[in-house]
Amino acid sequence: MNHITVVGGSSKEREDAGHAVAFAISELMPRMRTLDIYLIIKSIEDKCDGYCLSIDNRTFEIEIQSGIPYDDFITAVFHEMVHVKQHARKELVDKGIIKKWLGEEWLNVFTTVDQYMALPWEKEAYEMQEVLFEKWNTHLESH
Repeated sequence: MNHITVVGGSSKEREDAGHAVAFAISELMPRMRTLDIYLIIKSIEDKCDGYCLSIDNRTFEIEIQSGIPYDDFITAVFHEMVHVKQHARKELVDKGIIKKWLGEEWLNVFTTVDQYMALPWEKEAYEMQEVLFEKWNTHLESH
């Protein structure tokens, strides 16, 4: 059974994040049962809403910015969960400054937002966060 731990933030943020992580798993990795996800809601110093650290292909630490608007918060959780999927399925393998994406080596260096957004694993994460958010809203409306 997947293990999801959410700490930090407000009780509402923790509840929303836990539900969003479970939803993302059901949408992105429905057959995976051995994920261990530790999500920390905190103040992140730089200008980003989240991070995903792959400890191994089943263990992940996610940081999400606290205190941001609900839509941005849930979207950030979904974005980082796409990275969880990428690592869990070994589509993305982190080797420090080198990343392997679908078997191809990439230099993980960028100096502009455009260069960052053009990285294929980020492109997928930004596209899928919107797809998941739409499905999430439909899911909430039906319950």
